[in-house]
Amino acid sequence: MAALGLGAFRSAMAAHPLAGTTLPKWERGHFRINVLYNGMSESTFLVFPDGTSMLIDCGDYVFGGADALPHLPDDTRRAGEWIARFVLRENPNGAKVDYFMLSHYHSDHSGNGTYSAGRSAGGSHALSGIGQAIESLEFATIIDRSYPDVDDPAPRPDTFDEGTVKHVKEVYAEAIRRGATVEKFRLEKGSAQIALRHGGSALFSFTPLCANGKVLRRDGTVLDLGTVGGEGCTQRSAFGENALSIGLVFGHGDFRYYTAGDFEGYVTRADGSRINIEDELAKECPKVDVAKADHHGCYQAMPDSLIAALRARLVVAGTWHAAHMGPEAMERFGKAAWPCLYAPGHFPASRRYSEAGRPWMKDVAAESFEGAHAVIDVAPDGKTYRLMMVRAGDESGTILGAYDFATSAKDGAGVTFVDCVKTGTTSANRPYVDVGVIARSGTKVEARFSGCAGGDKILLGAERGDVHVMWMSRTDGGRRKMYAGYANARSGRWWGDGTTEMSEGAYHEMTCEITRGGTVRGAFDGGATSVWRGKTSGRAATDLGDFDTGLDMFLFGLNHNGRLWDGWSGETALYGLKIWQTDDAGAYRLVRSFKPCVDADGVAALYDEVSGAPFYPANGRLYAE
Repeated sequence: MAALGLGAFRSAMAAHPLAGTTLPKWERGHFRINVLYNGMSESTFLVFPDGTSMLIDCGDYVFGGADALPHLPDDTRRAGEWIARFVLRENPNGAKVDYFMLSHYHSDHSGNGTYSAGRSAGGSHALSGIGQAIESLEFATIIDRSYPDVDDPAPRPDTFDEGTVKHVKEVYAEAIRRGATVEKFRLEKGSAQIALRHGGSALFSFTPLCANGKVLRRDGTVLDLGTVGGEGCTQRSAFGENALSIGLVFGHGDFRYYTAGDFEGYVTRADGSRINIEDELAKECPKVDVAKADHHGCYQAMPDSLIAALRARLVVAGTWHAAHMGPEAMERFGKAAWPCLYAPGHFPASRRYSEAGRPWMKDVAAESFEGAHAVIDVAPDGKTYRLMMVRAGDESGTILGAYDFATSAKDGAGVTFVDCVKTGTTSANRPYVDVGVIARSGTKVEARFSGCAGGDKILLGAERGDVHVMWMSRTDGGRRKMYAGYANARSGRWWGDGTTEMSEGAYHEMTCEITRGGTVRGAFDGGATSVWRGKTSGRAATDLGDFDTGLDMFLFGLNHNGRLWDGWSGETALYGLKIWQTDDAGAYRLVRSFKPCVDADGVAALYDEVSGAPFYPANGRLYAE
C-alpha cells in the first residue's frame, strides 16, 4: 500500500481507489483491527497475523433522546447479534474465536438483563451484548479484569450497573459449561497471557498497561493509583468502574495500537485537589500509531498529557452518544503538533455544521458523518497500515473511503539529536514537560540552558496551591539570578539562590543538589561547589521537610493541578538536563538524562536515555535548533 507522509492524509480525503468496493478478507500475515459501530455499544474485533482472533467488549445499551446516535443497520436486532454477525463474516476461523476480553463492567461494553432480546433457550442468561454473541460464537478463553469473585479492588454486587455484574457472571458460567476458560487479566511485564494460537508471528507483541486501578510502569513495577495522592487520598476501593478498565498496547512490527476501555477518573487528595489518573497512565505509555479514545472521547477523557504521550496519527472511538468525541476532547486533540485523522464510528452531521469553524473539524474522516466501522489493516512487515471506513448502515461491507499511513518511529528509534529545544515566547505557547520524577529532597539536577529573556522563568519545578519546589531564574534587584529551593506561603519560606549572576540570554551550566539533610548546594557556570545561602521566614534554613510534596516535576512550568502556572513567561533554550535521586540506601541513581531531539515525524522533543523514550510537552510545542 502507498503510504502517506506528514500531513498528506488531508489531501487524500478525496476518493480512494478502494472507495465503493467490498472490504477484502483478512490475509495471513496482516494484523486487522475492526472498531465496530452500531449505536448501542462499544466493541472491537481483532485478527492477529496468524489468524488468532479476539473480541474486546461486546455491549448493549439503549439510549434515547436527542443525543442518541442512530442504531445501525437498524433496530431489528440487538447490538450483540449485529456484532456476532460481523465476526462470523470476517473471522478466518468462522464461529471459533480465541479470546474475549471484557474491559470493565458497564452495559455498553458487556450488555445486561435490562437491554436484551429476552433469555436464552435454556434460561441461563440474557440475550444481550456478549450474552447474545455466545449464541453464535464459540470462545476459547475469556479474560476479565476481576474474575472470579469480582472483588478487585472492592466487591461489585450483582445489582451493579442495573444488573451488569449478574449478567456477566451468568454469561461466564454458560461459556464455561460450553468449554471456555475464564481468567483474570494479568498486569505484569512480559506477560504471555495473550498468545498466538495458529502458528504465531515474530512481529506480534502486546504490552499490559492498566487494570483494576493499577498501572504497569515501564520498569515492571506496578503503581496503585490509590496511593499517588498521599495520605488521605481516594483509595482504589472507591474508584468508579471506568477507572478500573483494562488497558494494553498491541504491536505488529513497528505498528502500535492503544486501547484502554473507558479508563478515566480522578484521585482526590485530602486537601480537595485532584490528580487525573490518565496523567499517571501517560507517563508509562509508549508512542503508538492508532489509539482508541478512552471513554469514547467524552469531555474529560484523553487529557493533554496522554495525547502527547501516545502521539497517534489515527484516533478511533466507539460512539453511541452525541457527546462522544465531544468538542472538549476534540479541542485537546486539535492542539497536537503532528497530523492526526479522527475516525469515530459516528460523528453527528449536525456538529459538522455547528462546529464547522473548529480547526480540527477538517481532520474528521468524512465517512464518520454517515456511520462506519473503522477497519485498520496493518501490512505484514508492520511498516504501513490502511484505514478502511466500512458502511455500518448495512452488511454489504462497502468501503466508503480509505486512507493509507506509514508507521511512525517508536520510542528510542528514529530520533535525530539537535543542539537545543526552545520554548515559545508568547502566552499562547508556554509548553511544559512532565518529567515523571517526584520532587523531593535527595535530588540533584545538572542543566545546560540559555535564555530566560522577557520575564521570570521556571526551569524545573513542582507546585500545588502555595507549596512550591523549583529551579528558576528571576530578576532580583535588577540582577538576573538562579534560584533553587523551596517556598511555602503558609508556613514560611526557604530559598537557596546562586551567588553568580546570570547573563541575560547567555548559555549557562548549573549543578544543584538538595540533600536529604535539607542542604542546598551547587555550582554555576564553572564556579566552585558551595552551600548556597538560605532565606527564611518563620522556619529554620535547613528545614526542607515540605520539599517532599509527592508532586511530579515539570520542565518550563509548574504543575498547578496539571496546568502551567501562567505567572511565568519568557523563552528558554534547553541543551541538556540530567536528574539523579537517592535510592533507599542513600546512593544517587540517574533517573533522567534528556537530550534535545526531533522525532521521525518532525516533532521536537526531549529524548530520555534512561527510559529510552521521548518526552513531549503537554501543551504548546517545542522548537528545535
